[in-house]
Amino acid sequence: MDKAEAQKEAIRMWRSLPPQEHRTHKQAAAFAKTISALLPFETLGDHDRIIEGWLQRDLLATEDAARRFTQKLAGKTSERVRHAPAK
Repeated sequence: MDKAEAQKEAIRMWRSLPPQEHRTHKQAAAFAKTISALLPFETLGDHDRIIEGWLQRDLLATEDAARRFTQKLAGKTSERVRHAPAK
C-alpha cells in the first residue's frame, strides 16, 4: 500500500465511525494509534503521527464546512426576513 492509498483508507475508516466517535482531536489521535498497524506504508516518520495528521486535517475540513454551511443558512434565513412581503 502506498502512502496515498493509506491516507484514503484511514479517512474512509475514520468517517465510517459513528459521529460521536470522530469529533475531537483527541479521538483522532487515539484512532490513529488503533489503525496504524492496519495501514502499512513506507515513511521515514512516525506512522501514528502521520495518520493522526491526516485525521486532524479531515476533522478541521469537516468543521470548516459545517461552519460555512451554518453561516450560509443563517444568511438565507435573514434574507427571507428582509424580503418578506409587507402586509
